[in-house]
Amino acid sequence: MAVSVSPIRWAGSKRGLRLQLSNAMPSSYGCYFEPFAGSAFLFFEAEPKAAVIGDLNLQIVNLYRSLRRDPPGLWKKMSAYEKTRESYYQVRRAFDANSSGLDTAAQFWFLNRLCFNGIYRTNRNGAFNVPFGSKWGAFPSVEECIHWGSLLHKADIFWGDFESTCDSAESGDLVYLDPPYRSSGNRFRGEYGYNSIRDDSLGRVIDLAKRLSQKNVFVLLSYNVDLSEVLPGWRREIVRARRVVASSPTSRLQVVEYLFRNY
Repeated sequence: MAVSVSPIRWAGSKRGLRLQLSNAMPSSYGCYFEPFAGSAFLFFEAEPKAAVIGDLNLQIVNLYRSLRRDPPGLWKKMSAYEKTRESYYQVRRAFDANSSGLDTAAQFWFLNRLCFNGIYRTNRNGAFNVPFGSKWGAFPSVEECIHWGSLLHKADIFWGDFESTCDSAESGDLVYLDPPYRSSGNRFRGEYGYNSIRDDSLGRVIDLAKRLSQKNVFVLLSYNVDLSEVLPGWRREIVRARRVVASSPTSRLQVVEYLFRNY
């Protein structure tokens, strides 16, 4: 059975860096941590034996917890919605981004599969406001849901700040830090949800990376700005990836990204 790597479409997904990230991981490590989960692409790709994943976005966390708890039930609820524009806007009106549970997870997943470019965006009141998309591909099968659920059974899933998600990381563990990338000059419009990480949190990310390194934790960090000056001695790799979220196909150009690691 061919299984899609990640259950969701997500702005900032590292699907385009699949080979580079896999090659950059240490050959062996203890527990795997991914505090900026999003699509959790690397978690689902690596299939670690033990993991801690987290996100500030309640809907991401609720979906993964629901997939872990009842994959067939979630698939049944999500698949019951008609894949039409009319149904999409009905579900969007009913969806409450501040709630949780299996029904909410099914609504979020359905909206994520059909919305424009897989973007998650809410207004200040928490209302999901992304329009219906024209290209969304095949829906996942129940077999895929069961596979994802089995992987998530090996993970603790946290809703909260990235620093607290990494509190239990110890020597020999691996932490993958993938904060939302800097977009200079672009006005914030609620992408990832309001109250998500912003540019002014980057200093905290760097401080966390250094503290983890002092504890002999393996740290892999990806970002779209060169951080060599603030991470002296860290190994740097320059990679290129195609931007998968943009307003038009002509805007989806290759962008330069940086991978940093302390090993």
